[in-house]
Amino acid sequence: PKSMLAYVNKNPQVIVSSIEKMYHEKMEEGNKKSEEEAKNLYKTLISKIPAIGDNKAKYHIVEFFDYKCGHCITMAKELKKLEKAGTVQVHLVNYPILSKESQIAAYVAIRVQKKHPKKYSEFHDKLFATKATEKDIKELLVSMGMSNLIYSDGKLFNEKDTDAIQGVQEQY
Repeated sequence: PKSMLAYVNKNPQVIVSSIEKMYHEKMEEGNKKSEEEAKNLYKTLISKIPAIGDNKAKYHIVEFFDYKCGHCITMAKELKKLEKAGTVQVHLVNYPILSKESQIAAYVAIRVQKKHPKKYSEFHDKLFATKATEKDIKELLVSMGMSNLIYSDGKLFNEKDTDAIQGVQEQY
């Protein structure tokens, strides 16, 4: 009505304030939705990645590593200390970029995770304690009772093992 129009004409900042308020409410609504979507995406992605440590830990670290990387070997020891202290859960992402042996180690680790999930953490730690050569990997598999992961031809990788290949590709 006319009285409202007269009020707005005398107080034009009311319109600006009202628009600003609406804008901030919409932004807040969008931020909450984006935050929720990001959390859901994180949960979906992280559920596919092997983890070491308590899933109720206060902090979660996503570690991209290569079994042949000197820095990764050093960090694995430090992250293990944090994990043992119950401070963090470490999500392990194979990122085999340094050599063919790196790729083979990643394929084997994916196969250990899928076929012997309870042994994965120990395998991961022990593999970092070696030079991660094919010989080291075979010896480790045998010593841990997982020689079934060595193919009948003595190799550790088979191009027909689509689960392992897909597992590494998903982590990429």
